[in-house]
Amino acid sequence: MVAGTGCCFLQSTLASCFLRSQEISKLCLDISGDGYLCIPTWDTRSPLPEEIESAVRWICRKREQKKPVFIHCAYGHGRSVVVTCAVLVALGVADDWKNAEKIVKEKRPCIQMNSTQCNALDEWSKHRLSAPMKKKDNDASSMLLFGS
Repeated sequence: MVAGTGCCFLQSTLASCFLRSQEISKLCLDISGDGYLCIPTWDTRSPLPEEIESAVRWICRKREQKKPVFIHCAYGHGRSVVVTCAVLVALGVADDWKNAEKIVKEKRPCIQMNSTQCNALDEWSKHRLSAPMKKKDNDASSMLLFGS
């Protein structure tokens, strides 16, 4: 958690897990408990479908606790988009990951998932365990905040 903000992080890059852990711990005075979830994934690869599901469940729990979540990877155009698309589907914002990708692309035009990442989302979609939530207060614009 970022001190004083209640923010949680999900990180999906192996290089960042190790190379940036000191940088992150300087910014995050309290990375304890389950305030931080790391899914080690090499550049250009994808989290496995079960890792995507695990991230979706973790993020949905954080949202239920009214805690903001930051999803990131080193470049912000592939691995983090995989998880973001799955979350948008799980939250009922998008009907499927392809529609979720369009929503994300509106906010961050530079995204470009590769075939490995798209295949992982296809597999996650076929076997997902997380039930979609109702579309009550799930406006994508309030959930997606991207830097440049």
